[in-house]
Amino acid sequence: MEDTPTTPPPNPPPHTPPSEDFLSWSNWFRMLTGRMSLSERKTYLWAHDIKHEASDCRRCADHVSFLYKYSSVPPSPKHAPLTPKPPGPTIRFLRENIQQLHSDLPPSAVHCRRCTPPAPGKIGQYGGFSPHHGIMLCANEAVTRAEVEDALAHEMVHAYDHLRFRVDWADLRHAACTESEEEDPQSHTLG
Repeated sequence: MEDTPTTPPPNPPPHTPPSEDFLSWSNWFRMLTGRMSLSERKTYLWAHDIKHEASDCRRCADHVSFLYKYSSVPPSPKHAPLTPKPPGPTIRFLRENIQQLHSDLPPSAVHCRRCTPPAPGKIGQYGGFSPHHGIMLCANEAVTRAEVEDALAHEMVHAYDHLRFRVDWADLRHAACTESEEEDPQSHTLG
């Protein structure tokens, strides 16, 4: 038997880590198909929220500015196909009612922040109201303008309740009443 010279196999290309987009989509797919553990899901969502915090907060603030500015402007027939449907008068209505109580809730009192992701299987929080700090909206949870409008209106109702009914937020009956009255305003009274 004759020895034939063999050529070595070509060197494999150096290992390059997958791109960030690949990791993001592959992780998202793993979550959707149930192939990711709950702790991996929480870690992925937390890292995603941190990575996008600045853009999420900027988008949220833009939605708030738009809602305060155009909350009751009817669509222009000339530009209707080109512009998105403006929001309803909810924000203007609530702000005017707060102003009738000799107070105001300007856009500067609305703060967009990143919130802690909800536990798996739980519903995320879209915002909160504090009599001392104003309204905080969760920029990573309330994403669309409609979600921001709903969350802002919900928190403005709490601000109105605080001013109109002198809610004691330490009293759980008062806090529960402000949550349930949004469903049926006649069903509860503070007492």
